[in-house]
Amino acid sequence: MCFTGSELADKWDSWESAFSHYYLAAELNRKLPETKVAALLHCAGQEAHKIFKTFTFADTDTDSNKNYERVLKKFKDYCRPKTNETYETYRLWHRTRLPGESFDSCATDLPAIVSGCN
Repeated sequence: MCFTGSELADKWDSWESAFSHYYLAAELNRKLPETKVAALLHCAGQEAHKIFKTFTFADTDTDSNKNYERVLKKFKDYCRPKTNETYETYRLWHRTRLPGESFDSCATDLPAIVSGCN
């Protein structure tokens, strides 16, 4: 997983979808919570380890960083920063087909823009 560049939310969604297949194939649902987190971090790569170290958990539970669901949510929040709905709506209403762009390409771009509009 590459955490740099544009379209980070889309990259994360794609990576998370692929990881969910691995999660099932490796039967991680039967493993200890810290094993699940370790598998997630291993598959996501070194950059994910650095990001993981920056996460803070609001509660006093010292094992929060071993809770797979909480760690996964932290990564989702990291990759999906708060959006400016006004700007995203502006982008949607002003999205036009570019010269030489196919209709399919333009239509494929629209759901990503709409998702930021809420």
